[in-house]
Amino acid sequence: MTIAVLVAIGVGTYLRIVVEFEQLHAHNSSDDSTSTPSKTNCPSCGSRTTDDGTCDYCSESLADDAGKRDSSDDTATENNWSDETGWS
Repeated sequence: MTIAVLVAIGVGTYLRIVVEFEQLHAHNSSDDSTSTPSKTNCPSCGSRTTDDGTCDYCSESLADDAGKRDSSDDTATENNWSDETGWS
């Protein structure tokens, strides 16, 4: 009788684990893309933000346009580097 009770408890526990796993798996694999918005890094400040057009932190546009980028710092860095090393 004791063995039958232990077997019944073991089978019941096993079935409960299987059912909970299946429920958890079904919940995690649901294809609901509206629940989590897509995210991107802000090209201006580097913060991780929602991809909705403007940064949530610095309010800059998330468009990564080369024409909007200020390249004056790049030129100064290149000139300083070439002056210091003697390369032209």
